[in-house]
Amino acid sequence: MSDEKNIRTGLIVKSIGGLYSVESPDGILYDCVPRGVFRKDKKVLCVGDRVSFNDDKVITEIHQRKNYLIRPPLANMDQLIFVVSMCEPSPNLTLLDKFIAIAEYKNIVPVVVLTKVDLDSFENIFSIYTKAGIKILIVDYDDIKTIQAVKELLKGKISAFTGNTGVGKSTLLNAIDDRFGIPTGEISKKLGRGKHTTRHAQLYKLDNGGYIADTPGFSTFETNKYDIIHCHWIVPPLVLTRKIKQHCKKLFVTFWGREYKNFKLLGSWKIYKNNLDRFIEDVDYIINSRQFGVLIKKMYPKSNFIFKEGYLGAASLDYLYELMSKTTKSESKNYYKMPNEKISVMIGYSGKSLHQHMKIIEELIKYPNLRTRIHLIVPMTRGGGCKYINKVENALLNSGYTYTLLKDSFLTDVEIAKLRYATEITLQLSTTDGFSRSIIECLCAKSIVIYGNWLEYEKHLSMSDLFAVPVSSISEAIVQLEYVIDHKSDYIYQV
Repeated sequence: MSDEKNIRTGLIVKSIGGLYSVESPDGILYDCVPRGVFRKDKKVLCVGDRVSFNDDKVITEIHQRKNYLIRPPLANMDQLIFVVSMCEPSPNLTLLDKFIAIAEYKNIVPVVVLTKVDLDSFENIFSIYTKAGIKILIVDYDDIKTIQAVKELLKGKISAFTGNTGVGKSTLLNAIDDRFGIPTGEISKKLGRGKHTTRHAQLYKLDNGGYIADTPGFSTFETNKYDIIHCHWIVPPLVLTRKIKQHCKKLFVTFWGREYKNFKLLGSWKIYKNNLDRFIEDVDYIINSRQFGVLIKKMYPKSNFIFKEGYLGAASLDYLYELMSKTTKSESKNYYKMPNEKISVMIGYSGKSLHQHMKIIEELIKYPNLRTRIHLIVPMTRGGGCKYINKVENALLNSGYTYTLLKDSFLTDVEIAKLRYATEITLQLSTTDGFSRSIIECLCAKSIVIYGNWLEYEKHLSMSDLFAVPVSSISEAIVQLEYVIDHKSDYIYQV
């Protein structure tokens, strides 16, 4: 056995049988085999694993994974790109929803790419998923810009391409980089599905530093392991729970900020709590942040549900609290290249037009004296159509303000925590909001939140012992913004 001093590290980029191709940081490929003890300890290597290996080309250690897929076997994925064709085969949205839910559960960013858009209408699917906050790209091989958009998405990340066979994964990969030369199969008219043309798991390296995976067996993608149904409200699940459990062995539940909306509909906390109690009786697993787990287990100490820590698209407050205890606000601002000499002001928390970005920017233009004092942050990584986002970007460009516009790709949980910490003032003037998780994160990050009083946050704030500044209009919000900036130290003390 070689001396431990000769241990190298690398990334598994290919797996055929028991042989693993490992790429070292300097780009050299080594064909390696695992230690025999791995089999005894039931340790499974897979593409995407970061490993250590010695001069004998024996893999000695599997580094800690940030995520792992059993089928197909892939590790450390940054994003899962679901390729959906508009016909031959036609889109299966139920399967797509399961794919997305599993990706969120695994803490992997889901992205949808639509192919064969020239053969059938795609507008309805595009609208559904963009409104749900899912990044969606359209590929038209006659428009090179659509291919370039996919390439930009892959830059510096490990991405996996998934979807039913025949949707055009291999065609898309070849369009991204023709060096791959992946064979493409004809659609089987008889079966209505494509012929498998991918025979082994492999990561393909891109010139922009990213890797993409194409593997056999992606049509199943662990869906046999989960039966996930997203119920956004408490009352309908209460009615449906027993019917749902006739069709799935386990019921997984996560709670989102908007659940409290039911209290307003029912008009009574007692009725709401009673519904919640009955619902919890039928739940097998609750998935949420660590803080929420402590709370829910204290509320229901005798219930039989199992709590599992997970994120499901919401940034964990645990990351935020750790960030605040170990780093400075300036470090988070530097991460997003924000000027430290200016006060960072965030407009809304998504790309949806209900955040009234345009009206806020129009009002800010009336206050040229603020241009040297504040830096605008506009997160638009989920929700919102391309036309609206472009409209907001043009308005920012012509506003005279410096700004950070976040778009095109989802942020990781850690990046969201950094964004919250970097934000000193939040303008929450959306037309509707149920005291969302994003706003809770801003408040916990000690951001001074200026909110529209039509959102009825008062009860939430008093119950949580949190402070925010109410206003009755957008114009009043900007007046209040200027006042808060002038008296910032007083407001920081209150938050």
